[in-house]
Amino acid sequence: MRGLYQLLVILMYACFAQGAKAIATDVIVYTEEFPPYNFTNSEGGVDGVATANVRQILDASDITYEMKVVPWPRAMARALQDENSLIYTIARTPEREELFDWLVPIGQSEFHLYVRADDQRAVTRESLASGTFIGVCLTKSLSCEYLRRVGIPEDKMIIVPNHGYPLPHMVVGGRADIYINDRFFNAAHLKNAGLEPGVVKSVMVIESRGGFYLAAGTQVPEALRDKVRKAYARLVKAGRYQMVMLEE
Repeated sequence: MRGLYQLLVILMYACFAQGAKAIATDVIVYTEEFPPYNFTNSEGGVDGVATANVRQILDASDITYEMKVVPWPRAMARALQDENSLIYTIARTPEREELFDWLVPIGQSEFHLYVRADDQRAVTRESLASGTFIGVCLTKSLSCEYLRRVGIPEDKMIIVPNHGYPLPHMVVGGRADIYINDRFFNAAHLKNAGLEPGVVKSVMVIESRGGFYLAAGTQVPEALRDKVRKAYARLVKAGRYQMVMLEE
């Protein structure tokens, strides 16, 4: 009798294990610490206004998913290599246009060039291209793409690891002159870095009409990408997609 009981227990656990495999997530959705758009909250969950928009779409599809907050270079690598990955909040730029399928717009973007508040030098395309300013940006990030786009020479760019809050500290500390950031993220960035809002100032708005997206690498199966697009289309048609926007 005892042997029969043990056999039943083993079979029960085997069935449970098979069931667990059957409900494995379809996709991993990668993002980074980018408050207030996406960030890890005090309970260890993934939060933020962009996260809320992504959840609206994926919850309306029949896709099971897991969100992971990782360093941005890792998120990009996984999104461009894995067949079961999505990525957000990613800015749509000409440099990235052919790399991704831009599935769903999830937020506005407004990028600015920032310098120290007491820096009185004129910031123009000409002065940037002449090497007057030393720019700082994060490795494998949009910030480096935009510094190149505004004309800062490669030998006048300092590329630092994407960890913590190095950009404003580098500029405020005098080790660099200029950096680029999204306006809303910059406010959160300064606060989290323990810096006052007035230590830097915006000197130029960068053209950034692309906005932020939920995107998929072109290696992701078309059927999976299509599920996301159709879920978004259904919500929009029914008037049920309410994009959470940041307030001034």
